[in-house]
This record gives sequence, structure tokens and C-alpha cells, in this order.
Amino acid sequence: MVIKMEYVWGFIILVIFGVFFERKKGINKKKKRERMLEEIKKIDDFDITHDYIEGDAKNGIALDNLKHKFCVITNKDNKYNISLYNYKDLLEVEILEDGGSVIKAARGSQIGSMLIGGLALGAVGAVVGGLSSKKNNIEKVKKIDLKLIVNNIDNPLFVINFFKTNDNKGYSKDSFIYEAYRKKADEWYSRLSVLIKKADEEDRVSKNTKID
Repeated sequence: MVIKMEYVWGFIILVIFGVFFERKKGINKKKKRERMLEEIKKIDDFDITHDYIEGDAKNGIALDNLKHKFCVITNKDNKYNISLYNYKDLLEVEILEDGGSVIKAARGSQIGSMLIGGLALGAVGAVVGGLSSKKNNIEKVKKIDLKLIVNNIDNPLFVINFFKTNDNKGYSKDSFIYEAYRKKADEWYSRLSVLIKKADEEDRVSKNTKID
């Protein structure tokens, strides 16, 4: 079978064009992520100690570990919205795999529980419950998200993506790709869980002090 040279050159040109397109797309996403970080740096009295911006630069989170503050940034059509919170405003953090709950930490003190209950009574209750209702018995994963519930009745829910595939196959839980992205999500889950624990401990100390 003889393959014509024009077909070979056509294939080579398509490959080169594809590589160039993907590289350009990657550069544009990197620039968008850098721009989002620049927006966060403009916040007064907030110094970034940890940050994460989604791969597609649509959402991100940053933490000021010294002042115990965190912010969530969203990007819609290159218009940025930043929500800044004190650590006590974080009510719940949860890791989701393909929409199913894997692990969750929530305010356990009476004050924290009342705040979560108040949000659940509103219209958002159905949304929050729906996101965490699925059982996580899957062997392959197509998406890993970090869900945050904050003390803001108008905008209490944020979902930050750490991993997603563009096909329906997903990646095995023992694969290198899954483990790498899940590790990153676990790091942020652990950081935010520390803030929840700190808020609970301070609530208990404050309650005991008032009783004494």
C-alpha cells in the first residue's frame, strides 16, 4: 500500500497545529490564573500564604494563615468577584468525587450548628443536600471537587474543582493521576478543617467562660 506524500504532510501539519493550539490554550489559562492571583493580592489586610486556582481559571481560593482569613474568587467572562471571610465564617468543608461525598468536616459547636441549620432552612437547603446525597462507591473518578459552606445567606455555597476529565471513562483510584489530584484536594480540606476546629474550640472556651 502506497501512501501519498501529500497525505503524510497533511497529517504532520494537523499534528503541529494541534500541538500549537493546545500550547496556546495552556498559556492563556496560565495568564488567567496569574491575573486572578493579582486580584487577590489587591485585598487590604490580606497576605496570601496558600492559594489554589482551578485549571480553567474559573474559581480559586486563597488563605491568609496568619490572620486566619480566606477568600474565594470567581471569574466569569474576565469579571472577578472576591468573597472574603473570617475563619469563623467557614461552616463546612467537604470533598466530593463525581458529586458523591467522600469526607466532610462541619462546625460542631452549638453556635456553628445553629448557623448551618439556619442556612439549611432557606432555599439553599435543597441545593446543599442534593450535592452531598450521592453515595461514593465508584472505582473510577471523573471529577474531584471541594465544597465549602460559609456564613452568608445570599451566597453560602462554593464548589472548587481540583480535577475533571473530558470523557466518560475517568481514572482508577490507584492511578498516579487520581492520587496526585486527590492529594491536592486533601491538603486544602485539611487546612480548612483546621480553621473549623479552631472556631469550635474558641466557641467552647467562650461558652465555659460565660458559665463561670
